[in-house]
Amino acid sequence: MTDKPTTATPEKTVYNDRRKTTRAWYSDGRPPHEFYMRGGICWPYSEYAGVRTQLQGYAVLCGQDVNTGTVYVLDHIDFKTIDPMIDQKTQVVIHSGVSEWFNNCWSKWYCRKYYWHDMSTTSRAYRITVSRSKMCEPKPSFPEAKWQDYDSVRALWITMAMTKQFVADAGLIAELKKPESMEAKLHPPTHSIVCALVGLNMHPWTEPKMRRDDVLRI
Repeated sequence: MTDKPTTATPEKTVYNDRRKTTRAWYSDGRPPHEFYMRGGICWPYSEYAGVRTQLQGYAVLCGQDVNTGTVYVLDHIDFKTIDPMIDQKTQVVIHSGVSEWFNNCWSKWYCRKYYWHDMSTTSRAYRITVSRSKMCEPKPSFPEAKWQDYDSVRALWITMAMTKQFVADAGLIAELKKPESMEAKLHPPTHSIVCALVGLNMHPWTEPKMRRDDVLRI
C-alpha cells in the first residue's frame, strides 16, 4: 500500500459510455488516467464498545487503471446512516449519512455500482432505505460480492498491496494498518475494499470491440 498523488482530486473527469470508463485529467501535468469504477460497502452493524453499542459502516470508491491494472481508492467514508440524522431538539446534524457521498461519487467519478457481502438481512434493509431516500439521486446499484473464503479474498488485496497494485491515501492506509480487534465481527474499511476488489474481479473490464463506424472514422 502506498500513498501516491494520483489519489488527489482531478481537475476534470469525463465518462465514456461505450468504454464504460471514467477518464481523469490533473492540473499538475501528470498523465491522465482511464478508470474502471467500482465501489465497495460495509453496511453499518452493531459494534460493542464496553457497555455501549455503536453502528459502524464504511464505503470505498475504487478506480482500476485499465492500462496498468492498478486499483486506486479514490474516495472513502465511514458512516452510520443513509440520510443525515438530525437532533430533534437542536436541529443539528448528528450523522451526515452516506447519501450525499453517493451523489458526489456519481457527479465526480460516474460510479453507481457498489458491492456488498454477507449480512443479507441487514443489507436488504439498507438497500431499501437507499431506494426510498429522496436525497440520493441517481440511485446506486448494489450487486452482491460472492466468495466462499474471506481469508483468501482478503489475501487478494494484500498481494496487490505488496506488488504496488493497490494505492490509497495515507489516512486509509493508517486505518488498514491498525490491529484488528478479536471481539469485532469484521473490520469495515478492509471489508468494503475486499468487496470492491471482488466486484472488479467478478466483472473485469474488457476492451470494447471495434465497431464498423470506428473503422470508417479512422
